[in-house]
Amino acid sequence: ACDAGECKCEALWSGPQCTDGIELYTQSATVTGTVWPYGWHYFAFDLGPDPGGSFDLALTRVGYVGDPDLFVVQGTGGLPSLKDWSKLCQCDPGLHGLCGCREMTCDSCEVGANKASHLPSSSEAQQLSGVFVVGVTGFCCEAAQYTLTLTLHKMGCDQVMDSGRQTDACGVCGGDGSCMGCDGVRDSGKEYDECGVCEGNSDSCQGCDGVLNSGLVVDGCGVCGGGNASCAGCDGVPYSGAQEDDCGVCLGDGSACAGCDGVANSGLVADAC
Repeated sequence: ACDAGECKCEALWSGPQCTDGIELYTQSATVTGTVWPYGWHYFAFDLGPDPGGSFDLALTRVGYVGDPDLFVVQGTGGLPSLKDWSKLCQCDPGLHGLCGCREMTCDSCEVGANKASHLPSSSEAQQLSGVFVVGVTGFCCEAAQYTLTLTLHKMGCDQVMDSGRQTDACGVCGGDGSCMGCDGVRDSGKEYDECGVCEGNSDSCQGCDGVLNSGLVVDGCGVCGGGNASCAGCDGVPYSGAQEDDCGVCLGDGSACAGCDGVANSGLVADAC
């Protein structure tokens, strides 16, 4: 989408053509990568729907080459960039920014190799919830290997930090969504039948014997579970009337085993005379 002449990717997409998906983390996690100067790597995390969560982002430069740095924005309306720093991480007294105060440039240089530079949510930002997008970028002058650890603390619907409890679709904190019908409609009362069909009558998986999932079907002779034997001819076709001859040949004329006297299985053969 374009806004005031500036083209922006939709939520949780990045790249020149907005075709690179941004991975969304719902729990604490650690990611690694190599970022080039002026390049960006994006990640997203979700603090859940209940206000009161917090986060800590720990960026560690691996080795002594390059200078990775990180930025964060709240919501999915845009990606982090250098211009966001002043309005998101305030250092002036009395200003309530999203992040704790720290220097913007060369944090990883000052901390040193293999030591984490932390960017925590501000202690004054007490009502955090929803999705945040993190951007890791490289400053001068070489590609930098990094490790980024996301530590998330979510407020449960019971107002207990990290309880893991969420409000279900029925509006019940820690509920199991039991008010939802199988049609996805709240309080519809619709249930799955024994065949797993929403609001079904359990006949879709019954065999002809009335037993669920028996697999039995009526054969061509009208017999439940039959193999067409009760009415099939010797050719296996129901009601064909085909029979075996005296030689055991289906639809045969008896000649296959007849002797020279014309009698089936007589064993007589004509002599040399």
